[in-house]
Amino acid sequence: MVDRVRVSAFEYPVFSGPGGVTPPGGNNGSPQNYACMSGASAGTNDPQQAAIACDGNGGVWYPDLQKVQMTWSMGVLVKF
Repeated sequence: MVDRVRVSAFEYPVFSGPGGVTPPGGNNGSPQNYACMSGASAGTNDPQQAAIACDGNGGVWYPDLQKVQMTWSMGVLVKF
C-alpha cells in the first residue's frame, strides 16, 4: 500500500522578501543545483558540497523567503 503524504501550500505560507527568489544575475540554467552569490552554479545539489564550491564566490545563495507579509488595504464606499 502506498503511504499518502498530505502536502498543501496553505499549511506553510511563505512570501517573497525584498531580496527576491531569483539568484543574482538571473537563473543559471541549473535549477537542480545550488547557486553561488556570484550567480554561478555550485554544480551540486548537496548543501555541504555547495558551501565548499561557493566558498570563493561569496557563499551559497538562498532565496529571501518570509513567513509574514506587510499588507496595507483601504476601502472606499460611495453611495448616491
